[in-house]
Amino acid sequence: MRIRQPCIWLAVAVLLVASCSEPPRNQFKEFSVVNQTQISRYKTFLQQHGIANVAPLEQLLRTSRRWRHCNTPPYAIAPEALWKNQLPTLSLLARLQKEIPLQEIKLRSVYRNNAVNRCSGGSSRSQHLQFNAVDFDVRLKPSSAKMLCEFWRENGPALRMGLGFYSETALHIDTAGFRTWGKTHKSDSSLCRLNAISKIQ
Repeated sequence: MRIRQPCIWLAVAVLLVASCSEPPRNQFKEFSVVNQTQISRYKTFLQQHGIANVAPLEQLLRTSRRWRHCNTPPYAIAPEALWKNQLPTLSLLARLQKEIPLQEIKLRSVYRNNAVNRCSGGSSRSQHLQFNAVDFDVRLKPSSAKMLCEFWRENGPALRMGLGFYSETALHIDTAGFRTWGKTHKSDSSLCRLNAISKIQ
């Protein structure tokens, strides 16, 4: 069996990027100790609204994939006044996980302040600033990508669902308006607009 060398290097590159974006294991523990009171209030808030199990707390407090490059902490707690903004998007994420076989989801960016958002290349209108967006990595098979796009078409208008494909494994969702986009940040580059789902490996 002949192994295609470019595919191997691509896989290695993806693993390296993922490992570089992953904070050291003890960093969240240290963050939790310093911010114990506010984190406790946030956990209570999530429990009260029935979304405490959508994702690990460590992931819900992630700032940006580019935290190393931006020389910023990988974790942050959004201002409490913004917490309610997160409810529709986390409820959407919970529903997607229930209805679509999305495997190996890891949240990479949730709340960003202005400085982190600028460094991350985010728009000045980014929903991460409002605590209303989630970027996550996922192992997306063609069948689940098709189901995701069908879900977006059927339910997106009512849910005000924004669906972005930064790559075939790095996705964005929010509940700030029915729209989709892809690598060029335009709608015509979205997997939901292209006949590209079958090409996902």
